[in-house]
Amino acid sequence: MGEPMVDSPWRPLRVAAAATVGICLVLGIVLSRLTDTASSTDAASSPAPVADAPEIVEPPVADVLGAVETRSGDLTPASVDHLVIVVVSVTTCGERAAGTGVLVAENTILTAAHTVGDAGLVRVAHGTQILTGEVAGVFADGRDLAVITLQAPLTEPIAAASMPADGSAITIVGFPEGGARSSVVGAPVEVPDLARRLFDGPLAAVDATTRAGMSGGPAIDGDGNLVGLLVGAQPETGTAVLASIDDVASALQTPLTEGRCQATA
Repeated sequence: MGEPMVDSPWRPLRVAAAATVGICLVLGIVLSRLTDTASSTDAASSPAPVADAPEIVEPPVADVLGAVETRSGDLTPASVDHLVIVVVSVTTCGERAAGTGVLVAENTILTAAHTVGDAGLVRVAHGTQILTGEVAGVFADGRDLAVITLQAPLTEPIAAASMPADGSAITIVGFPEGGARSSVVGAPVEVPDLARRLFDGPLAAVDATTRAGMSGGPAIDGDGNLVGLLVGAQPETGTAVLASIDDVASALQTPLTEGRCQATA
């Protein structure tokens, strides 16, 4: 989904911390040797204490129809059973690619524009059902969003809502590398500055690590509503960048234009 946006701002602090730890270790070794020399008689008569093994703490992981990575504590993932989330396979820009899309109307899929690129027809897979979709176009206002019209309708489109202001969990769903459906869960965070320079339109961001193939996947609030689509990521910080969607009907009224050869899924 593109190159990493920015280097981690914490790298200098990490380097300083690592140097401090190294100095402490060296001083610890010297003091330990001096202590051993001064008390060699006592050490010979008493067995050396055995250090307790460090406790291994497993991070909380939730199971939502596939692999789920929870990055921000005990966040409760949204139920996605009722959603029609599809694999979008394309041949575009001279290459084959796969991304994710979500049903937003009876015969309409919304996905990322860079997923479909300049493709005209795409293959849409929903479970065992394989459909042909036509790329109606990408958003002319520069947002990284595209509309796919299905030749056969699917049912139960998703409703949309604004990003929650209380910092509650956001679930992002997609098909990494076109494989099994997976979800990642995180809390809303500040949108990186570079993302605002690279993407047009309203954006949001979530503390969640996504993978290639999840582009165009829906971001869902705790009530199961669509709040955005995945369009980018900042790997160093584990930040997912979303194109905000708070009203499907309004979004679908956006003028469309032809896609360009940029598919990276």
